[in-house]
Parts: sequence; C-alpha cells; structure tokens
Amino acid sequence: MNKRFLIILVMVFWCNVGVADSINYNETLIRNSLILQYKSSDEKFKFTFNSNGTGLMVMESDGKSQKLPTRYNGFNKNGRTTVRFDGKTAFMIVELDLDFYSRTAVVHMYTSDGKIDEEDVFDIINPKKNQYVRGNTLTNQQSQALINQGLKMLQPPKTGCKCVCVNGRKQNLCATTTDIPQLCTGICPFAPLELKPITPPLGGLPGDPAGAMYCTMKQVQNSVTKIYSWQRVCR
Repeated sequence: MNKRFLIILVMVFWCNVGVADSINYNETLIRNSLILQYKSSDEKFKFTFNSNGTGLMVMESDGKSQKLPTRYNGFNKNGRTTVRFDGKTAFMIVELDLDFYSRTAVVHMYTSDGKIDEEDVFDIINPKKNQYVRGNTLTNQQSQALINQGLKMLQPPKTGCKCVCVNGRKQNLCATTTDIPQLCTGICPFAPLELKPITPPLGGLPGDPAGAMYCTMKQVQNSVTKIYSWQRVCR
C-alpha cells in the first residue's frame, strides 16, 4: 500500500465521518433563529442567519423593536462568530460566543475601531435542544471538494497567482515575486476580530515565496470551507 493511497484513504475517512455528539452551529442557526434574552428582563435579541453570510437582528425592549441588517463570518466549531451591524442609525461589531450545552451566550460588543465596549451574558431562548443539528460540520459537497483539493496537493506544485480573500478584501497571492497577478475583483466577508500572531518580518523562511523580502500574518479565506485562517503573506 503506497503513500499516495494512504493519504487519500485518510482524507476520505476524515471527510465522511463526523463526531456524533458535536453540534453543528452553522446548520443549526441557518435552520433556526437565535433568540437571546438578557437575564430576567424583557430585553431580547433575535438573530436570523443566512447561508450567504447575511442576516437580520431584531432588538426588542420596553415594547419597542429595532431591525438591523447584519453580516457574519460563519460559526466555528465552538459556536463563535463575529457579527457586523451597518444600519442608518448604528454601526456595531459584536462577537457571539455561544454554548448550547449551558444555554448561555457571551456577547462582546466592540466599537468601530475594534476596541471592546461592553461584555454581557445572555440566556439562549432559541433554538431548543431538540432543534440542534449534530455531526459533521461539512456538507457532502464540501467534503468532496476537500478530497479533490487533497488530490491536487499530491501533484507537483504550480506557479502563478490566485485571487483570494485576504483580511476581508480580494487580493492576489502569488507563488513567486515574478508571477503576473490576475484580475482580482469581488466581495469578501469580513475577517473575524482576532489577535494577529507574531512572526519574523523578513522573508526567506521555509514556505515563503521565492524572492520575498517582507512578510506578515494575514487572515486568508479557504476557497473550499470559506473559513478564514492566519497565514504568512509576503511581498
């Protein structure tokens, strides 16, 4: 049994076997609204999340309600996401840290410049426990795409540039400094608010593009899973 076959076998097994007890926050909250209530008050926040990264928040308090359109980056396996509100009367960045097991949510509110403004703990009213979607967080299409990507990784590396989302903006990432950038346009979801890892700024480390002089850590979106991760980007 050769090495190439073993790699493919491991990828197929990983992509098709889910953890039975894990909660798929993305699927659960696309199918069901999220309702948070502040302690024993009548203040409630109702979120709806769409699969394309858009949504809506309805804030209810003292018999009044306010609606704001939202954009979010998708929930990670621990139930965390960043939500941005961009309405005519308000601009706000909120980090939701959900725990469906304890039925609580920690809400971090940030100002537009990224500074934390407030932190509160809410009770999760909806979805109910019987509405949780469990198991693998990847769809069959995403699993197949990951398998195909793995097969490409077994082939010799190619040069050239690819257009990806970097820190929330479309940008060319090239294999070498002499590659010609391609036309790169489109809209990207916002990158999550996270502390940037520190790495040596000078190029020349293993994995850096040939000829790179300066490098820094940026959040790059995976074209398959649509999830941002920190990667070393050079120029």
